[in-house]
Amino acid sequence: MEEIIYNHEAEVKHLKSIVEKIFGIGNLYKKVRMREYTEARAVFCKILHKERGYGGSRLGKIMMKNHATILHYLKTIDDNMRYDKELTAKYDRVYSVWKDNYDPIDGETNSDLKRAIYVLRTEKKELLYLLEELKAELTSVVKYKNVLDLLEGKGTVVDKYKYESLLNNYLQTNENG
Repeated sequence: MEEIIYNHEAEVKHLKSIVEKIFGIGNLYKKVRMREYTEARAVFCKILHKERGYGGSRLGKIMMKNHATILHYLKTIDDNMRYDKELTAKYDRVYSVWKDNYDPIDGETNSDLKRAIYVLRTEKKELLYLLEELKAELTSVVKYKNVLDLLEGKGTVVDKYKYESLLNNYLQTNENG
């Protein structure tokens, strides 16, 4: 199945603008060590790491920072939030605004959206076909449930030998015939 094109860049820009507004800073990527900036960058990284699985290297490229710096942000943000209620409140506001107001199709062109719809329709057809195959397989499994139970040890010893003998005869007959 083909992967749907998703505009991660627009999502990152959207989150960046929210962080900048809530923390009252200029450019999140500005090379300064002021507390507001470092905390804002840590919140930005935590959200993208937690919600989108971005790793240190990817976040480092976005923020033009060394991956070790990003890992430091991720390592210290939770401890800092534990003791700094204002930082926690800002994180909660950023997260809430980002989750509530972001629509992933905002930055997409019509052709990108049409392509995504086509891919989804194709995937739906493939999944429906797979579902039918699984239903048929399930019917087969249910049909032989008592044999499977015996093979899993849920029957008596006499039943096991009886079914094993019948199953071997059946398999030999079908291999030869």
